[in-house]
Amino acid sequence: MKIRNYICNYKDEKTNGTLQDVMDAKKIFLDVDSYKNAAEYLSKNSPFVFFPVTNTLEAELQGALINENSLIRVKNPIITDVEELFSLKAFDYTVTHYKIMSECLNYKYDKPLAYEMTGFYTFLSFIIPAEKIFRAFRKNPETEKSLADIFLKNYFSFINTLNSFNIKLISLADPAASVDIIGPAALENTINSFYVPLLDYILNNTDFSIYLCPKLSLAMEDLGLLKNETIETGKASIQNIIKDLMTEKRIFGNICINVKTDINRIKVFEFTKGGEDE
Repeated sequence: MKIRNYICNYKDEKTNGTLQDVMDAKKIFLDVDSYKNAAEYLSKNSPFVFFPVTNTLEAELQGALINENSLIRVKNPIITDVEELFSLKAFDYTVTHYKIMSECLNYKYDKPLAYEMTGFYTFLSFIIPAEKIFRAFRKNPETEKSLADIFLKNYFSFINTLNSFNIKLISLADPAASVDIIGPAALENTINSFYVPLLDYILNNTDFSIYLCPKLSLAMEDLGLLKNETIETGKASIQNIIKDLMTEKRIFGNICINVKTDINRIKVFEFTKGGEDE
């Protein structure tokens, strides 16, 4: 079965400059108001307010070492051997970044809240050198399955914490998990080991809508895990269309959520888990 490869050519146009051009990185992760302002600044051209400010939060919860005074958060990976991954503990919700963000999520906003969740390979790359993961998974796919089971428990726990806030949308991306990087067999293993149970958990335990990076949604569609329906919407941005539809539809994701060009139709998905329609 051929799995399509989505080539991302999106260029960031959400702000007039980088966050560091307008805010002091030393303060953003230590001060609630600064963090809130950073999230709103990054989301200023969006119908959502997106959290977190960086994509390293899940790795920080797992113990990743960080640069306190920089938006490039993660230092060198905390471990160098794949076997050490099996000894990592549960997510630590006392880390400063999470505590600051959670306070921000309790504020009232004039736009719905969205959380950008880091996918499996990207998350692991902040903890251990990516090439070691690729090598270990190619050598023994069962290693990936075992690790996925471990980290899913942490992700399920994290989803439960996010569910206590007024978040409406989970945007899930894993740039490293694409056909051209890890190959179709490894991507299929990752989807079955990690993403199928993750989506199943979100859909059954929360009211979140889900936006899948097209790298994931196209592969899951090709594997028979998602069934698509095309909806004619009238000309609008992808994010505005999601905002209008997410009270009645749960899964989106055939194009990048950050595409700026207005569109006239969108694909929505039903999660079938490879079986009969539910």
